[in-house]
Amino acid sequence: MAAKILVIEDDKDILDVLEYVLEDAGYDVITAANGSVLVNINAIKPDVILIDEWLGAEKGSQHCKFLKSTTAMRHIPVVMMSAAMDIEHIADECGADAYIKKPFDIDHVTFITGSLLGNTVSNSCLPV
Repeated sequence: MAAKILVIEDDKDILDVLEYVLEDAGYDVITAANGSVLVNINAIKPDVILIDEWLGAEKGSQHCKFLKSTTAMRHIPVVMMSAAMDIEHIADECGADAYIKKPFDIDHVTFITGSLLGNTVSNSCLPV
């Protein structure tokens, strides 16, 4: 059974690229344009969550903080994505397991995702 990746990104083009790349890498991908999908997290049961920092009026880091503060969900690796210059700091502050700077390299996205699924990453954020 393929690992399930939840991608939350409000830019349709980026969402489509991530979906294509991750499906091509063999993952089952669920996509959403905002954090409202997280109300169904128990039904989705993602193995990894990739979430953009800026989701319109929402911040991905707030969703990450919530996930990491909830006992039943804190085990799910979260990858913060952003073009923000301080994404490393944002990811660290919200408890993310890794971060990806935009614009991103496709190989880097699959490397980070695969690393988190292989349990080869510590709780500190992976660099770019």
